[in-house]
Amino acid sequence: MHDIVERNLPIGSVLPTEAEMFESYGVGRASVREALRLLEVNGLITIKTGPKGGPIVAQASSVEFAKTATLFFHSTRATFGELVEARIVMEPVMAALAARRRSPETEQALYESLDLTRRAIEEGDEKLYLAQASSFHGIIAGLSGNRVLDFFGGALKHIYYERVWEALTGQARRPQVLGAHEAVTTAIVAGDADLAEQLMAEHMNEINDQLAEHLPRVADELIDWR
Repeated sequence: MHDIVERNLPIGSVLPTEAEMFESYGVGRASVREALRLLEVNGLITIKTGPKGGPIVAQASSVEFAKTATLFFHSTRATFGELVEARIVMEPVMAALAARRRSPETEQALYESLDLTRRAIEEGDEKLYLAQASSFHGIIAGLSGNRVLDFFGGALKHIYYERVWEALTGQARRPQVLGAHEAVTTAIVAGDADLAEQLMAEHMNEINDQLAEHLPRVADELIDWR
């Protein structure tokens, strides 16, 4: 992994063969294969089979990070309520950072998400609405400009929606969610970090209130290992 980062290898780069790694690193076959297995399990490489196959650099994903995180959350008996609390703390901070670090790409990414959410509501497209209502928060995490927050925010969002999405997809609330996303977007594009943080906090607390109404016992559940 150090070599991949230090050499700044792009996604899709083919790594040396196992034989070349044995010689380069001065270690045995078992050590190289175990290292490759760990990288593959964590989604950092893929292994292509066949004569021209081998290890290939993959895109680091917060989804893979989430899978690993659930193991540690479950082992420490962390509850879903604690995960929600963490999101309520983190999401407003990321919205404020996105406002402070805005760029032309910020406006484009957020407005595209809003347009797709609006279309999903108008057309009653359940799958598109689910994807966009969730990805809006992922976009803001990325726009925060902080890779640590982006990965943690994306991982917590994935664990969260995987468990409770059905309780939050009622059609009656969709215009309200869109309205909240529009307000947050306006604040971020305007560079108003304080307002973006406030509006995102209000939005997250509204979501939490709805969750408590529809799934009153979920806060006490242990986060399951996925």
